Amino acid sequence: MLQYSMELLNDTKVIRKPLDPKGKAAKKSGYRPTRQSRSAASEKKLIEAAEQLFARHGYTHTRISEIIRASGLSTGTFYHRFSDKEGLLDVMMRRFISDASALIDEWGRDAEQHETLQDMLTSLVGVIFDTITARLGVYRAMQEMAQDMPEQWHAFGGLGEQVVAQARCAIEIHRSEVSAADIETATINAVQVILLLVIQTRLGAGIMFPKNRKAFVPVVVQAAMGILQPGV
Repeated sequence: MLQYSMELLNDTKVIRKPLDPKGKAAKKSGYRPTRQSRSAASEKKLIEAAEQLFARHGYTHTRISEIIRASGLSTGTFYHRFSDKEGLLDVMMRRFISDASALIDEWGRDAEQHETLQDMLTSLVGVIFDTITARLGVYRAMQEMAQDMPEQWHAFGGLGEQVVAQARCAIEIHRSEVSAADIETATINAVQVILLLVIQTRLGAGIMFPKNRKAFVPVVVQAAMGILQPGV
């Protein structure tokens, strides 16, 4: 998992534009865009059920029948919306990327409200922690399917670049607090550390880190501060 997460941040061939859940690739997966509120509600139930099951059991060990049962819908409803489990994951991934991109932009617009560099980093870590926690099923599934769904996986790199871009602007506001000689490299490294620690801990790999948000966030912020303020 760590290897894939590093590729997420370092791959130079990322897709910068969020993928459209109603686009060509979605059509190839058998996805049928919703046109009615009832269909939209059914689709939401299926996606939410799948996310919860993927978070607990992983993508590979979750059967379509289990998703259908957890959603409370019929087999016919599932196959009316999706061709198979991979088609469902494809739509889930595209929506996650779109939602996460909007959250990153929203955080960037509010960056000036933070009084100190530490406040800003605390806010950033919190947003990333909450996003990954809320959508852990999508991320766990994509970790498993990264090699089979490279287009969607590389789109995660676009999110990483977006976080770096927003963090760069936010850190510039607090430039006087940064003592790193190369602020650009320090910013990239700080964001990498934040993303890797949050992602891996939420996926269960960071066994030595605190599990609850209140204790975990300050630890990650301290690590990022050490990069931006070496020797302090």
